[in-house]
This record gives sequence, structure tokens and C-alpha cells, in this order.
Amino acid sequence: MDDPKNPGKQRRDYYKPGKPRLDDEARRFQRENFGIKTDLDLRNEGECLGMKGSPLGQLVAGFAKYPGATARERAEGYVKSLGFTDADIAKVREILLEAK
Repeated sequence: MDDPKNPGKQRRDYYKPGKPRLDDEARRFQRENFGIKTDLDLRNEGECLGMKGSPLGQLVAGFAKYPGATARERAEGYVKSLGFTDADIAKVREILLEAK
């Protein structure tokens, strides 16, 4: 639905989380067969549309929100929460940018 104040732009309040797409059996199957223990979500609040937990259920830890205006800032926040420093991040970035 277009925002009447901003033609061509979507209204954020129109979009809400939909019904869960996974039932209990699908959640169990994914946790057990794929070994998922952490759900890392680097989207901002608007992109999550009010989701408060992992789609895989309460048994999955780490559904954390990391502050930042961009996905890069949120990813860096996550990496720092693991104990990595700015120097560590810079070194990884250097390695990745030099890879051919």
C-alpha cells in the first residue's frame, strides 16, 4: 500500500509480521538436523516488522539486535560482541578486499 504522503513509497505501518511459516515439527527438524543453535539477525527494526524472537523457537539463542544504521555497522557490533577488536575487523576486511 502506497503512503499517501510519499507516493511510490510503501507505508511501514501497513506491513506486520505474518503467520508463522514453520510449525513445531519443522522447527524441531531444522534445529536437530541442521544443528541450528543461534539465529543472528542483522536487520533493523523496520525490516523485522516487529518480530521478537527466532522463527525456530525459543530453544534457539542469540536472536539479538545490534545497533547501527547499516547492516555493516550491525555486523561489526556482532563481531565485537564476540571479542574481536577494530584491528581484527580491519585485518579481515584487508584480506577479503585483496582476495582475487
